[in-house]
Amino acid sequence: MTMKELAVDLGVSDRTLRDWKERREIREVWEEQAKKVVGSPERAQDVLEAMYQRAIDSTDAKQVQAAKLYLEAIEAIKPPTVEVRSVSDLARVSDDELQAMIAATAGQMLEERQNG
Repeated sequence: MTMKELAVDLGVSDRTLRDWKERREIREVWEEQAKKVVGSPERAQDVLEAMYQRAIDSTDAKQVQAAKLYLEAIEAIKPPTVEVRSVSDLARVSDDELQAMIAATAGQMLEERQNG
């Protein structure tokens, strides 16, 4: 089912679906349900393989859609990027630098909380 078809089926707009996809709690439920549907890693691999085969089939009318879904799927299974910052000697960090680091971290956490 395409996003437009799903929107019609649910009685909402395309924009509403896009908004829902961006909400963390909805993504978490989606991922949990997807795990139940897909099941084992072997089944997930089979699904990915089928999407890939459609994505590279230039005679398939839904090639572009399959390619998009495949790329989204492989992006979703990548481990998240983690930023690691190391301060070798905190004694050398000035009070102003330390306060700026704390403020930046608090700002990021607040933004994630408001967007999540």
